[in-house]
Amino acid sequence: MAQVMVEITEANTSQATNLGHHGRGDRKAQKRRYEAKHPEKILQQRRRYREKYGERDNAKRRERHNERKANDPSWVSKEKAYYLARYERRKYLAMATISGFPPHCERCGCDDLRFLEFNHKIPNYQDPNKPKGLKARHDRSKNTAYRLVSGRMSPKEFDNLEITCRVCNAHDYLEKKYGDTRHKVLWT
Repeated sequence: MAQVMVEITEANTSQATNLGHHGRGDRKAQKRRYEAKHPEKILQQRRRYREKYGERDNAKRRERHNERKANDPSWVSKEKAYYLARYERRKYLAMATISGFPPHCERCGCDDLRFLEFNHKIPNYQDPNKPKGLKARHDRSKNTAYRLVSGRMSPKEFDNLEITCRVCNAHDYLEKKYGDTRHKVLWT
C-alpha cells in the first residue's frame, strides 16, 4: 500500500500531512476528535437518524437474521456462543480491573469465574445520588461489565463495586437487611 505525502504551505510554514492510501488522511482520527468535542451534536444526529430510519433498519436486520437462521440452522448456536464468549471476556476484564488478576471474591477468595458477581457496596435502591425515574430507566448500558470495560462508568460508581461470589453476595444482602447473621463463608 503506497502512502502519499503532500506538502502544504501556509503563511511561510510548511507542514507535511500523511494522506494515507487514497488521499483521505486519517478520517477516523478526525471523526473521533470531532465526536469528543461535540458529543451533544452527535447524540442529536443519531437520534434524528434513528427516528427517520429506525424502523427500516430494524426490518432489514430482522430480515437478514431470519434468512441466516433459515439457511443455516447451526448459525443460531454459533451466534449464541459468540455473544456468550464476548460477555465472558468483558466480565473477566471488568472483574480483574476491580479485584486484580486473577479475579477473586474479596471476602472468601473464591476464584471460579462462574460464581463471581458484581456487588454494590451501597445498593442502588439505597443510594441517594442514583438517578430516579425516567433518567434511570433510559440508561441504555445497564451491563456493568460493558460499562466498566468501555469507560462509561463514573469513578464514583467504580468505587461502589466489589467482586463477591454468589454465596458472599447473598450473605452481604442478608447482613444489610437483617444485621449480623453470625454466619461465615469459607472457600476451600
